[in-house]
Amino acid sequence: MNRTMIGLVAVVAGVCGSLDERGLINGFDRKGFTYPRCGAELVANICDASATQAKVIVDKEMIRLIDNGSGMNEQGIQNMFATFKENHINDNSMGVSGLGAKPSIYILSKKNEKPTTVYMHTHMDGCGYIKATIPFDKIKEQGMYSGMITYDIMNESEIARFLEERQGMHAVGTTIQWVYSETTHHYFEKQFSADCKKMDMNDRLDCIFGKTRLNIQYKDFETADFVPLELYDYFSGERPEYYTGIKEDIIEHWVDKENNDRFIWETYEKEYEFRFKAKGISKNLEEVKNKNGWRKEGFYTLKNAMRRDVRLFDENNPTCTQKITTDKSGRETKTIIYGNFSASNDLSEYEQKFFEGTNDEMKANIGKLHIVRNTQLVACVEMVDGFKISSSRATADANMKTILHKTELSYETKSCQDNRMDIAVGIQENKNQHSGELPKGLIRMITHIKTLRYSEIIAYFQNKCDDKIREIAEQNRIREEEAKALKAKQEDEKAKEIERLKQQEEERFERIKEEARIKEEAQAKEVERLKEEARIKEEAQSKEIERLKEEARIKEVERLKEVERLKEVERLKEEERLKEEERLKEDERLKEVERLKEDERLKEEERLKEVERLKEATGETKIEDQEAKTRKISEATQTRISAQHGINILTKIREENDATSEELIDDMLITYSDRCAPDQVRSFIKYIQFGKKIDLLLDLINKQYPYNKEMDMKDGAKLYKFVSNNE
Repeated sequence: MNRTMIGLVAVVAGVCGSLDERGLINGFDRKGFTYPRCGAELVANICDASATQAKVIVDKEMIRLIDNGSGMNEQGIQNMFATFKENHINDNSMGVSGLGAKPSIYILSKKNEKPTTVYMHTHMDGCGYIKATIPFDKIKEQGMYSGMITYDIMNESEIARFLEERQGMHAVGTTIQWVYSETTHHYFEKQFSADCKKMDMNDRLDCIFGKTRLNIQYKDFETADFVPLELYDYFSGERPEYYTGIKEDIIEHWVDKENNDRFIWETYEKEYEFRFKAKGISKNLEEVKNKNGWRKEGFYTLKNAMRRDVRLFDENNPTCTQKITTDKSGRETKTIIYGNFSASNDLSEYEQKFFEGTNDEMKANIGKLHIVRNTQLVACVEMVDGFKISSSRATADANMKTILHKTELSYETKSCQDNRMDIAVGIQENKNQHSGELPKGLIRMITHIKTLRYSEIIAYFQNKCDDKIREIAEQNRIREEEAKALKAKQEDEKAKEIERLKQQEEERFERIKEEARIKEEAQAKEVERLKEEARIKEEAQSKEIERLKEEARIKEVERLKEVERLKEVERLKEEERLKEEERLKEDERLKEVERLKEDERLKEEERLKEVERLKEATGETKIEDQEAKTRKISEATQTRISAQHGINILTKIREENDATSEELIDDMLITYSDRCAPDQVRSFIKYIQFGKKIDLLLDLINKQYPYNKEMDMKDGAKLYKFVSNNE
């Protein structure tokens, strides 16, 4: 390797990789952290800190989120504000990436769209009272995060307020304090008001943390007392509150030898799954025969239930009706409707405490599969294969199994960024975000089990309505026998009617044949008449066409004559105009000649006067010298030639190929190319042959003097002088 190559290698060697802190801070605004998701993130942290109580207090100057969790020591503060640190790794916590709290506190600190400084006060048993200052306004402005957050010991007044905030509970935990912001105030206020009943479940604290036992309260400067948040958990009731109770099934999550996720359901001491096929996941449930080499990741608990509602079905007074529908082909479909279920049922009495709005809005909220991770609702996913929300208003059965029959998938798992169960279920970096999809093998298993558990409830209704169902069956039997007898009678009458119609059709056919023959004869005569009329009309049209053609020809001849006449008039006018222009130019030239002659005459008179004066003053020798000078001036003045004369001279030079005149020809080309810079013309013509240069110069002279070649030629004196000297 030579020295040059060694130098090149040295230039490209080095290290790279950095963290753009300004990009990290700007990313806080673009990670999908809405106000509801920020609030949920902070409440999740409160739950992870083992808190049992939390308060939101809104004053006119500040907003505080207070909890009685475990609090933090100095190391805890450092860990909390370290980016992407997995603070709860291998814990069954709600956190995932170690990032959520920072952008959440940042978003909630905004006042008039700009971040502000946030204070955090925390205390852990056996540790000091710590105050952290997070200047998000400076962090955003300077684009720096590292080293910007400071912490110190609380002063006495801050400790006193910390303890006052926790009266009636264990005096540990954390308080987050923001500057008052109307937007943040409105978010917390709405969470504790009736308005939240119309919100999406994923944005509501009472739904997200319904499975926790956290006591959350709210109070602002306009309310006298704390308002508690009632938590929503559809599956929190006792067995008598549900038709056939709550059904729980376990779906195990395995990873096979090819690193594929497999979802196994055990029932009747056998294991089943929707197996991998060459073209995807099978549509049929198949028994699992061998799991050698597989790794178990964990399990999911699938709950299915429907809350009792005597308004819809009363087991003490069971009723059912039969609905008969007829499709376009006339085929009947019989459907048993139990109780008062319909395609637009009201929600259960329990859910009416938590949800309001139109049916479609409620369905979008509560009719989906709820996914719960470590007791936190993280997503609501729409199911398929008969459980689509859009189909819930089609029939009573569709409404029951989609809206009233609830399904929940929950799991407990260790928190880490590469958790296989989180990845499979679609949990993203921000756990409040979800891909909206589940693995096909898992969703098909959930759909299969949900269908099975829903059918058990229908069987329960059917068992309660056995007598009514037998009565309906007897009515159907009688109706079918009557329908058969009616059908036989109708078929007999139909056969007789067909025979009668057949006879009528034959008679009509004979009549139509006769009418067709008569009509055909009449049509033939009419055709002959029309042919004759068409021939006569065609002859007349031919004559008329010939006449029109002749008229058009005559008109065209006259038009062409007129065009020729007008062209001749225009030509004569143009000749007159050109003659007039030449006459005017000739007049101008003659006037110029007269002016020059007059100038010469006056100069000659002056010269003679001067000669006379000199004769008198100095004698004959000086007079002769003066005459010579005067003659020399006169000769220079009189060397003007016409354009035609110049053309003749140049033509002769061209014929003789007299290259001694090339410098003169170059100068004249520059003079006649007055629209171009001399340097440009000179650089162009130096590559042109001598004969071509003269041809180009003659072309420029002809263009400059197109009509009157007797006009004085520009640079004619130079040309004349050259010719005179050569002669």
